[in-house]
Amino acid sequence: MGLSMSNPRPNKFLVPLRELMSTTVRISASELELITHAAGLNGRTVPDQVEHWIRLGRAAERCHDGASCAANSSGFEGTST
Repeated sequence: MGLSMSNPRPNKFLVPLRELMSTTVRISASELELITHAAGLNGRTVPDQVEHWIRLGRAAERCHDGASCAANSSGFEGTST
């Protein structure tokens, strides 16, 4: 896909297929409103905001208690914006 006979170099702007896959998820109107508002405040798209909150939730569940999460920022790997 990124290669052609006239341009043998791969296109550096192509996104790996796994990053283009999507799934439909039902979200309540009230949650969608919160997500949309947070996305606007944080300069993210709605899908990016959802993924950000998913990463935060996963990290929080790995910590098991707030004190250890606050003391150990490594529990929040992969939560950058």
